[in-house]
Amino acid sequence: STSVCDIMPNSSSEEKSLPVRGYIDGCFDIMHSGHYNAIRQAKAICEVLVVGVHSDPEIAENKSMPVMKQSERYSLLHHIKWIDELLYDVPYSPQLETLEKARADFCIHGDDMPVNAQGVCAYDEMKKAGRLRIVKRTEGVSTTDLIGRLLTLSPMHQSGTSAVSSSPMGRRLTSDAALEEYSLPVSAAPPPGVAAD
Repeated sequence: STSVCDIMPNSSSEEKSLPVRGYIDGCFDIMHSGHYNAIRQAKAICEVLVVGVHSDPEIAENKSMPVMKQSERYSLLHHIKWIDELLYDVPYSPQLETLEKARADFCIHGDDMPVNAQGVCAYDEMKKAGRLRIVKRTEGVSTTDLIGRLLTLSPMHQSGTSAVSSSPMGRRLTSDAALEEYSLPVSAAPPPGVAAD
């Protein structure tokens, strides 16, 4: 039988014992069970898990402004037991250079591939390089959904009165209805004190 040492006689025992390093990244805004589950699953397929966190400007360019401040998101991740190392201000679309910086063997993401500001899958480079591992997304929870629920469960009714809903939980609205109800009206007239062009 042929061993790796027979094929590569100059390989050191140090190379054989290097830990498997994985890399996962995200916005990690309003952390929820889906984030924790993805990080837990990622740690299960590697020995050292490096977690990359996007900056506020990177998120704003590719999605929308995060609810939590960058410093809050960065510091929150220090307390998660499955994370071995953190990288800050990583690109929304990881590149091979990102994996090199993390000294990671592969990139990990949930099975819900995001699209970047250029309209392409943010993980295409990882897929093409054969360096992407997929973990199962946690169904039924997302930051977008949580934000929508917070908006739609408001106990105040914006119908011109300040009446509080009779339900202690407020009232349920669809996301579209909430956006319409809680958005500022668009008017042709400038605000008071502002001259028209």
